[in-house]
Amino acid sequence: MTQDTSPAKPQPLREKLRHNIPLNYLFTFLMEFGLARGIWMLYLAAKGLSLFQIGLMETVFHVTSFLMEVPTGVVADLYGRKVSRALGRAADVVSTALILLSHNFTGIAIGFIFSALSYNLESGAGEALVFDSMKQLGEEDRFIGVRGRTEMICQGVSVISLLIGGYIATLNFDRVYQASLVISLLALASALTFTEPTIVGQEHSGNVFKLMWKQFTDSLSVIRGSRKVMALIVLSELVGVFSTTLFFYIQNYYKSQGLNEFQIGVILAVGGVLAALSASQASRVKRLGKLRMLITALSLAMVVCFWGVLAGRSGAIFFALLGALYSMIWILIGDAIHQLIPSEQRATIISMQSMLFSLLMILLFPAVGKLGDLYGLRQAFVFVALSATLALGGFITAINIVSRRSNTA
Repeated sequence: MTQDTSPAKPQPLREKLRHNIPLNYLFTFLMEFGLARGIWMLYLAAKGLSLFQIGLMETVFHVTSFLMEVPTGVVADLYGRKVSRALGRAADVVSTALILLSHNFTGIAIGFIFSALSYNLESGAGEALVFDSMKQLGEEDRFIGVRGRTEMICQGVSVISLLIGGYIATLNFDRVYQASLVISLLALASALTFTEPTIVGQEHSGNVFKLMWKQFTDSLSVIRGSRKVMALIVLSELVGVFSTTLFFYIQNYYKSQGLNEFQIGVILAVGGVLAALSASQASRVKRLGKLRMLITALSLAMVVCFWGVLAGRSGAIFFALLGALYSMIWILIGDAIHQLIPSEQRATIISMQSMLFSLLMILLFPAVGKLGDLYGLRQAFVFVALSATLALGGFITAINIVSRRSNTA
């Protein structure tokens, strides 16, 4: 009897899970093609909103996000990452349409509520879908490389969209949001092409509220049980809140310095190029030393850049470098967190992380807007730099003291 030596037939599920990686690159391209990213604050100002009112819009976004992060993360864990992603893109379509068509505070605020929901539904589900697909394939060690390439796509698309969006805005603000609506619809179609990874041990039947409560408490127990996970989450969101606040308000700051929308887009795009290059090197940087030492160095460099942004015309250089540093630290911390948490609670824990970011934004963003209205954005940026110095410097110092005492990295 002759032995069958023909190649083994491909395993359909494994192939589909493997295809999730390139599909995620396409989805990321469409989702991050944010033509309005560099001009949304200018757009709201053109509609008659003050800096404080614009700050309140961001507060509306993050209050919604704070309240909905954990529920949407639980949805992704219990009912599927693919479902959550698709619902997120549908919410983004509604948000873009409302902001485009509304001409008053209330209508735009509702648009920001849907924008927050789109962010919530993606934040816990996206990375969880990719990591668990790779884990099911036995390739989770490659995740940092995939995450780096994904971030490189994000930043590369950001460069293109900032330039295109800035140019279109010089012609007509509404055209930016009309084009964004079409892109959001394409992203929604892309979200439907993923294959759901199998999560072993996950409960899907029973009372929905009891399941959600159990998912929340189990996830909270994971965080409480690991000081390293808790520290990484806090540091990641501290870095994120200061960087994001500066990124958004700097649009209006440069506008007050006499730059037009296209020139502002160019500055933001340069930062995006450096961030993309930084993301592409994350896996190599990881091999250079202990995570704690790398994060300490990157965090302190970011503090220097927060102050450097105030240095006249050369401040744009520090702003661009800030984006590169944030991209690197975000990838390193994110990879470390994913390696430490279980699949069953992955989306919920990542949503808890995003919830902390929203809480910090609720506190910081409108305060910076109010300071900008009262004293000018330069003085508001001094407040951001000082706050970043105290928060990041203090937290990094505490982490290193605790680590030396416990003799852990």
